[in-house]
Amino acid sequence: MLALINSYFDDSQTEGKIWVVAGYLGSASQWDSFERLWDEALRRHGVPYFHMREMAKPHGEFKKWHPPEDHQDEVVAFFKDLVKAIRESQLHMFGSAVWIKELARFNSEKNLKLEPYPLAAYACLSQMAHKHALPVTAIFDRVEKVDDKLAKARAYAESDRILFPGLCDFITSAPLAKGLTSKKVPALQAADFIAWEARKAYLTLQPWQSLPDRPLVDREEQWQHLGEWSRENTGQEYPIQRKSLEALIGDEMPINAVVWDYHQLCTTHDRRRGIWAQEGDE
Repeated sequence: MLALINSYFDDSQTEGKIWVVAGYLGSASQWDSFERLWDEALRRHGVPYFHMREMAKPHGEFKKWHPPEDHQDEVVAFFKDLVKAIRESQLHMFGSAVWIKELARFNSEKNLKLEPYPLAAYACLSQMAHKHALPVTAIFDRVEKVDDKLAKARAYAESDRILFPGLCDFITSAPLAKGLTSKKVPALQAADFIAWEARKAYLTLQPWQSLPDRPLVDREEQWQHLGEWSRENTGQEYPIQRKSLEALIGDEMPINAVVWDYHQLCTTHDRRRGIWAQEGDE
């Protein structure tokens, strides 16, 4: 199967709270444009690659920006150029977040063993399949037992014979090839950026997420409720809108992101008639 479109994904997690998988999809020409612009941004700021976690370390490739309080303008300028490279390439963002405790509650009640990373990866694959009828190759940065995790994500997709049978037939998922690291793959550096930013943004929503009276179905009603809660509790409009995240995704997040809270899990479970694995695999 010839893949006409490629996508790249990374993950970011806060242990015991949330696990995010997110990344970007584009055509060959879009990725060519992105790599040129990304390389220009890195060269402009004198660093060989981007990795969010390493940015916090006082030693290494990003040590010139430490202590952070003395280099805020330089770091902001760097981030702006990275965002510009992503946006001007017209890549498409896809992501998914899993609230760990809510998944544990759901698994306990339904006597299931769904896992956070495969669930988030499955949501990304499914969203891409909804958007594109052409073959897509999805590359995932390595995590512990990544082959097993991706196999489970594929099982979640293939066992859906009710809602969207055959949805992911034209998507191939695979871990990053051995011998490569994200330092050599600019697309994964961009995926690291969006996964990190999305996780940080979702964590700001945790108090609202746990409210027993928040709207669960209507998206517009949810957004209005979130705005009211934010103004009352933080004095700000919509805390999810970290400036860096807002610049990265524009208006895409409401369309291309799935958040697995308890309600979303139960709703999807009912619509799938409780089937999450092929017969004989459960």
